[in-house]
Amino acid sequence: SDDLSRGIADDAFARNQPDFVQTSRPGTFHAAGIERLCETLASRAVNTLFPADDVTSSTTKLVEQFMGLPANHSRHAAALAALSSHVADVVAAGGTPGQAMQSAFVVACTSPDVSGAGL
Repeated sequence: SDDLSRGIADDAFARNQPDFVQTSRPGTFHAAGIERLCETLASRAVNTLFPADDVTSSTTKLVEQFMGLPANHSRHAAALAALSSHVADVVAAGGTPGQAMQSAFVVACTSPDVSGAGL
């Protein structure tokens, strides 16, 4: 099976337990699982939702729609600047715009705003 999400602990109710079960201290295995899942999703997401032919619009959508930081959020500008800079750095290092957007997707996907919500 190619379902990488199975490696990430579920948010669920344990059998016969009244309390919700969620990993409270994710460790390196949890982080590696999330990173691998994000890397796997990146090409599909960039091709369909965050196209590399319009980096400005796509990075804005990553911040606002994927990370959930609306334009009036106090961290919106910093998140947008960080992703835009990341895309520029990847392209400057010889990457294609597509590779740069996929890398930016992984950065956004592994951010606490996304991964902290429980994948």
